[in-house]
Amino acid sequence: MTWVPKETPGEQYALAISLSVIATIFVGLRFYTRRVTKNALMWDDWLVLISLIGTYLTGIFIILGTALGNQGQHMKFTPEGFPITTPEYTWFLKMLYAGQLSQIVAVGPTKIAVLLFYRRIFVGRVFEIVTWTLIFLVTAWSVGYFFANMLECIPISQSWASAPGQGNPHCIDALPMYFSQVYSDVGLDCLIIIVPIPLVWSLQLPFKQKLAVTGIFLLGIITIAASCAKAVIFNLVGHANPGCVL
Repeated sequence: MTWVPKETPGEQYALAISLSVIATIFVGLRFYTRRVTKNALMWDDWLVLISLIGTYLTGIFIILGTALGNQGQHMKFTPEGFPITTPEYTWFLKMLYAGQLSQIVAVGPTKIAVLLFYRRIFVGRVFEIVTWTLIFLVTAWSVGYFFANMLECIPISQSWASAPGQGNPHCIDALPMYFSQVYSDVGLDCLIIIVPIPLVWSLQLPFKQKLAVTGIFLLGIITIAASCAKAVIFNLVGHANPGCVL
């Protein structure tokens, strides 16, 4: 008996809306706190705002890809296992392309904002060098993968002419790039979360307070878990059927 995955347009809409709403609440609380405490807005605040815009755009592209394309819906495939090009599938590929770029806009500034926040609450020469190094790496990661995704096909319109892995002569083999992007994303998240932990345990605080503060920083493990899940999905689906990695 062949397993047929169910269509999930409702889940796609729920994902897009919930992510946007949750992000809006947290960013709104951040700016509200700044106003109440009469603290000046810092660079990390503005970077979070840029990330929020990226989150909104990603949500919009998911909704459009579902409503006008066939995201989260069954598609017809060729005998070789690649999706058959239809107007709906082309629209889906366009929204996927746009979403790849907006996701980087949403994720990159957030990582840098976290590192800048660290620099405002921790001091030390070594810590300063480490955080600046990570800021450089995250910036390079964001800029590099943004343009790598944007220019994976020349001309750009070829990006939605066929799915990755179909051997379009106008495009690079994008799957290795996608894998490296996902895995490096996980690695950067791990480094960013680990960086402040040694400083927390060097503070003159009771043991329970150290545990509590460490737990707050380790909440970022949720982000790592999400990145790992994405990596697993890319690995399983991408290697099983390159045309379905989308």
